[in-house]
Amino acid sequence: MLNINHQLIPIFERFIIVSLIGTVLVATLFFVYKDQRDKVIKSGKKLINLLSIILLFFVTGSMGKWAVLPVILVIGFYGWAEFINAIKHYKSSESNETYKNALIFFGLLGISIGLLKFSILTFIMFITLIWVAVIANILMALEPSPLYITLGTTFGMIFITFPLIILLNLVSVSYEEFILLIALVMGNDGFSQAFGQLIGKTPLVPQISKNKSIEGSLGGLISCLLISYLAYFLFPEWELWQLLLLSGIISIFSLIGDLMASSLKREVGIKDFGKILGATGGMLDKFDSLLFATPIFYLVVYLHDLG
Repeated sequence: MLNINHQLIPIFERFIIVSLIGTVLVATLFFVYKDQRDKVIKSGKKLINLLSIILLFFVTGSMGKWAVLPVILVIGFYGWAEFINAIKHYKSSESNETYKNALIFFGLLGISIGLLKFSILTFIMFITLIWVAVIANILMALEPSPLYITLGTTFGMIFITFPLIILLNLVSVSYEEFILLIALVMGNDGFSQAFGQLIGKTPLVPQISKNKSIEGSLGGLISCLLISYLAYFLFPEWELWQLLLLSGIISIFSLIGDLMASSLKREVGIKDFGKILGATGGMLDKFDSLLFATPIFYLVVYLHDLG
């Protein structure tokens, strides 16, 4: 018999509220930019992608770690493929399918650690896997591995695989915390873009991303505060101010993750990491904020539980 978390229905009700707010913002964009049809259509597609991803996580997460595992593996697979392609674009080197497939294999193998209960042993397993992946590069090439390959492998394991390990583990620890993380990061992502397009006037860090504005970032922060307020009923052990503080922290680190990914793309010389998600771009374009914010979320929740 399929076991679905009993919180799915009340969570879905609040999901509808946030979805309606997002729809109103896109409708407003339609009137503001009625002469820029392509821009409005792209915003609409991004909203549909965003809501679909959130709903997918909500439903699979409610059924446990084995249901959400395929989703996380798909993110890991395309995330690693896009990351490797970015490295090769940066160095203008020929594609080595053996190297690429090996890194993807080690990256996905590492994600499976999230199925285990966190302990010092699982951490040692992850560190060991990084060393094995680095050594495998040398053995496959039969020559000293270029520094950018070694550093890229290590960074990829930390930036892609490690957060996905935590995300998978979080489903088993607390469905409510898992859903809150997804809602905060995705809500921040969507609302910051919408507010940025509507009222964004002041560039945040134009040297890294021309599309990021202070107004959009504040809109993302406000959305996180609203989402945490709507989700407060799920966390009776938290004070409201604690939950609001957590949402503010996640909003900030989601923004930092987005800026870091933008910085990498600018350094490499690409607009998007991929095209698998259409108007949204690639997997890393969509989930960069989630990957960066997940370890921070886990740490803050862990410290709260200790107290």
